[in-house]
Amino acid sequence: MPELPDVEIFKRYFDSYGLDKKVEKVKIRSEQVLGNLRPKGLGAALTGKKFSSSLRHGKHLLVSTTGEEWLGFHFGMTGFFEYLDPGEDPGGHPRILFQAGIHPRVEASNLSQAKIGDLYDEMKYVLEKAIAREVEADSLPSNFLLPHRTPGTACPQCGENIEKVKVSGRSAYFCPACQSTPNSESDS
Repeated sequence: MPELPDVEIFKRYFDSYGLDKKVEKVKIRSEQVLGNLRPKGLGAALTGKKFSSSLRHGKHLLVSTTGEEWLGFHFGMTGFFEYLDPGEDPGGHPRILFQAGIHPRVEASNLSQAKIGDLYDEMKYVLEKAIAREVEADSLPSNFLLPHRTPGTACPQCGENIEKVKVSGRSAYFCPACQSTPNSESDS
């Protein structure tokens, strides 16, 4: 599933190659993704128009046309910022959690203000690096988790074995030595 940096890279690609191009024809490969929208309706709304601008909001890419229609793309799964809601677990983005030293099972409501600040700083850092390097695992900094995301692989920061857990139905990779356990994150 695409992550937020992937969507930003796609937006930049679309801006370079899709903007100001006339839509000659609309081909729908899977009608399920249209929901209640009819394929002919989409084709009629877009054919002959040009894409005039785009903006990304989380994993959504919104594209405007010269006819004032907007086309929305959703790239799946939740975005990075949603994990700071109290009671939610931040486990969906292990790469950022790894950099911030936060265990994937820690609930956001149990994070100290200092850890929230660390998480925010690391989120910006990880996203900037991932976007700049077009999310290619081999080109990411060696201290990032992604190139080492296999259970039993050595942690890039301390050498301990990387482990895998399920959090909210998703796999999360972490280093038990570098990432605090769920009981050690609160201010109390």
